[in-house]
Amino acid sequence: MAPRARRRTIGRSVRRVIRHESGTRAAQAQLLLVILGGLFVAVTMLDVIQIGGYKLTKRRVFKMAPLQHHFELIGWTETTITVRFWIISGVCVGLGLAIFYASWM
Repeated sequence: MAPRARRRTIGRSVRRVIRHESGTRAAQAQLLLVILGGLFVAVTMLDVIQIGGYKLTKRRVFKMAPLQHHFELIGWTETTITVRFWIISGVCVGLGLAIFYASWM
């Protein structure tokens, strides 16, 4: 009867380890998504800052809520904004891919 009880405890410990590793990988994947979508996260957070700042101080932090419209109001052309956002997105994706492949090595 003792060998049978031992098998169950080994199975339980293996299941605990598997659950812990999958939870860690899920957390890493969520953080990686934030890095990959860095520009989208930044624009969203700046909207939150704009709304929160306006509710607290009754003054705007930016001239207009979406960041690209703020840049238009300060004089940038749409082409300049688009190209710079592409560059920022590319850097974020490159950083995310570098982190992803570094974790596999």
